[in-house]
Amino acid sequence: MVKKRSSIILIIIGLIIFSSVVVSAQDTSWVVEINGKKYSYDDFVMKFNIFIELTAPRDQWDKLKKDKKMMKDYLEVYINEIILWDRVKRDKYDTQNTRLLNFTRQQVIINLYIMKVVYEGLKEPTDDEIATFYDNNKDKFKGVKLETAATQIREYLKQQKLQAEIKRRIEKIKENITIQRNPDYFEKGQKTSWVIKIGDVIITYDEFTGLLEDYKQKIRDSGQGAILDQQPVLFLQDFTNNYINNYLMYNYEIKKTDFEKKFSAQIDYLYQRQVMELYVQEKLKGQIKPVSQEQIRQYYETYKSKFANMSPEQAYQYISQMLNMQLYQTMVNNLVQQYRDEYLIKKNYTMSFLQE
Repeated sequence: MVKKRSSIILIIIGLIIFSSVVVSAQDTSWVVEINGKKYSYDDFVMKFNIFIELTAPRDQWDKLKKDKKMMKDYLEVYINEIILWDRVKRDKYDTQNTRLLNFTRQQVIINLYIMKVVYEGLKEPTDDEIATFYDNNKDKFKGVKLETAATQIREYLKQQKLQAEIKRRIEKIKENITIQRNPDYFEKGQKTSWVIKIGDVIITYDEFTGLLEDYKQKIRDSGQGAILDQQPVLFLQDFTNNYINNYLMYNYEIKKTDFEKKFSAQIDYLYQRQVMELYVQEKLKGQIKPVSQEQIRQYYETYKSKFANMSPEQAYQYISQMLNMQLYQTMVNNLVQQYRDEYLIKKNYTMSFLQE
């Protein structure tokens, strides 16, 4: 009888141990643990999807978001960003230069709103519109059939519609708002009490020029300071126009919706990425040099077949963005590698994409 009871106890203990192993093996609620803190799979997927939308052509989004190898590769980016954000917080960089950071956050919200609301609300270009564009621009599609170029043309036409829609919305807001630019500042270069008036809101000299100088420094730190010296008047004009348009779009349209509440997680992540980029630029000041036109040309000539559905101009633009992002990511990775020894990193290898 004692022997039988012992067997039952052993079976129960065995079942408990087995159950614990099964539960552990199926714990997919977290993807990585860093210095004792677990980061959820939901957070990882949300940021992975945004990463795809930032780095890949729109027509490839659905495919890449299901790509397990892409997820596995992105996990390293995800870990690096967690570590880098921790360094930002340690150095209290996110509490410095609040003028530029507030402007950056507003820009993040506007860009996401345009992508998630304005763009998604546009009608798709028709087959006739695509065919007409192709026929009118055959010199740009030499050797490329309409069927091959259709996807790229569709996106190009939709981007044109997007720009037209943004302009329409801003112009509609301006119909009921008085906007003044102080000629003593813009035409005579004088120090004035105010620079811009938007309705009843007054943008002071210190407020505007302070942000302008912060923005210029950001450009210099990114290695693109030459444009400030080559076309200073045009730069000021573009900066001012963007400042006004952003102010109108944010305060007179976006703030009247629940967009910021609905997309708060995405906004926070995109804002963090922008702050980290500024942090890295400051850390790597003078080391970041944009990809040259010759490098872009060489890449295009080497991998020309990959861009059969694009015109050369479109391919060059895409390659430039891709190579510059790769360069930036490499420099970020190199910087983060200096810090990784301070962090205990544990990946959750029960995740299916890590078992590939």
